[in-house]
Amino acid sequence: MGRIPIPSERLQQWKATALQLARVVVVLLAIESKAEDQHGQTNIRIGMINGKKGRRWLSLNKSPLTLEINNHRLPLEEVLFFEHDMLAIDRGHIDQKTTVNIEGLETGSAKWRSQTARNAANARHDKLGGSRDKQQQIRDI
Repeated sequence: MGRIPIPSERLQQWKATALQLARVVVVLLAIESKAEDQHGQTNIRIGMINGKKGRRWLSLNKSPLTLEINNHRLPLEEVLFFEHDMLAIDRGHIDQKTTVNIEGLETGSAKWRSQTARNAANARHDKLGGSRDKQQQIRDI
């Protein structure tokens, strides 16, 4: 059938926060995580996902609505869809889009693996409660 136009007046009744959407993504990807929204941040940390090329950190950017996986941004509308009247997520598309070249490096090469590991380590250090957050808390004290 393709896309069906819906009058914007009908959409006024349906509202959701970015945190609610992040929690839906957690359920759809079967991640054991509790997505939390930190006031003033532009993204919501969702958790680690397993993929073909290892574990990766996943977050939901609020504006524009994108999933960020190890510094790769993927528009949310590209991966969410309805199947049999239920919301679903295209895990294969997420894996495909996030395993492409990093900064022009050949996927699977030693430099690519090194950069991927560095990105994952930075994501862990940057997360709330990570080493950089703790370092800042100590400085503030």
